[in-house]
Order: sequence, then C-alpha cells, then structure tokens
Amino acid sequence: MSCPLANASGIYGLAVSEYLIGAILNQYRYFPLLKERQNKKIWNSKLKPIQSISQKTILVLGCGDLGSTFAKKAQALGAHTIGAATSVRPIEGFDEVITLDQLDDYLGKCDILVSTLPSNEKTRYLLDIDSFRKMKPTAMFINVGRGDLVSLKTLEDVMDQKLISSMVLDVFEIEPLAADSPLWQNEQVMITPHISGDFSLPETKELLWKLVNQNLDALQNKTPFVNMVSQ
Repeated sequence: MSCPLANASGIYGLAVSEYLIGAILNQYRYFPLLKERQNKKIWNSKLKPIQSISQKTILVLGCGDLGSTFAKKAQALGAHTIGAATSVRPIEGFDEVITLDQLDDYLGKCDILVSTLPSNEKTRYLLDIDSFRKMKPTAMFINVGRGDLVSLKTLEDVMDQKLISSMVLDVFEIEPLAADSPLWQNEQVMITPHISGDFSLPETKELLWKLVNQNLDALQNKTPFVNMVSQ
C-alpha cells in the first residue's frame, strides 16, 4: 500500500522575501547605527553614503518559491536579478537565468548574493573562500537557505580579510552559532536565529492550512495532490 507524499512548497516565499528586502535595507540605510544614536539621544544626521536596491545586480542561488518571490520584489524596486537554477529557462522574477555550473563567471558581477538553496550533494559547501575572492569588495552576502552551503570558518575568514562588505546570516553550518565566533561582534554582519521563514508571520500558517485543506479535498475527491512528491 502506497502513501501519497506532498511538501509545503509555496508557503514561505512571502515571509522570506520580506525578510530579505528588510535585511538589505537595514544594511544599506544604517538602521542599527541610527537606533544606537536614538538610544543615546544623539541627533546626528551624518552617515556614510546610503545605497539603494535600485540598479543593483542581485544573484539569487535557487529559483524556487523563495528565490523567485524575492526576485519579483527586487525587480519591482529596480534591481537586475540573476537566478542560478538547475537549468537555463525563463523563470518569473529573473532578468537572467544561469546554472550553478556558471556561478564562478557571475560572482564578480553581483552586488548582492542571496542563497535560498536546500542542502544536497550539489549545494553542500558550494561556496568557498575563492568564491568570495571573486566577488566585489562592496558586495553583500545573504544566506536564508541552508547553513552548509558555506563553512563557518570560511564565513569568518571572509569577514576577517574584508573580502566583501557585509553579510546577513540566518542559517549556519552548526546551530546555534558558537558564542566565541567573531561574527557576533562584527558590525558588518547581521545575525538572526534561523527565523527568516519560520511561522512567526501569521500569513505563513494561513498558507499552510490552505494547502492542507486543498490536499484533504484532493484525498477525498481522489484527485492529484498539490505539491505532490511521490505516490
């Protein structure tokens, strides 16, 4: 007797894409510094030149629900979006689509590198120190996929050597992140405890229950499940 299996693809795109937009603006507009000045009651409008998402080139590793939902929002803000997928094909939200095999040729072109990749044999430790050496020194790296895309030591070495400008890290090779990691104290690193998706956004739970109800109806009506993985 077989048991149909479906996944929850499609429910996290909203939460993760808004996390990504917020994280980028947090770095580009110096919100942590402004909050620090507020806490100290310092009225000081002097900042380094702020940046805009508009006209930035964003390379997204993974073109599924997470990557494409974010890419559409980044496009709407004026970014040029490049998606790295399993094959080259038109994907909504992306101005260009490449394969992961072409990644090294595009790392130097992006202003922001975002990973939404799952963990598997092809993605595990996909990025190493040489990957970051190919990037612009002004680039930002964000990981909301899986922590084993890049080792903790590599992340620490990249920021120690100032190979890129900043990082936003929601996932790590080993969680929680060790208290003695220098990433905690690096002002150019934003760390969050694996919450970019999660269920903290009420709409995510609503999307999940909608999906469950659709598949319960499909079971009753003997029609194909949504997001069918296997039968």
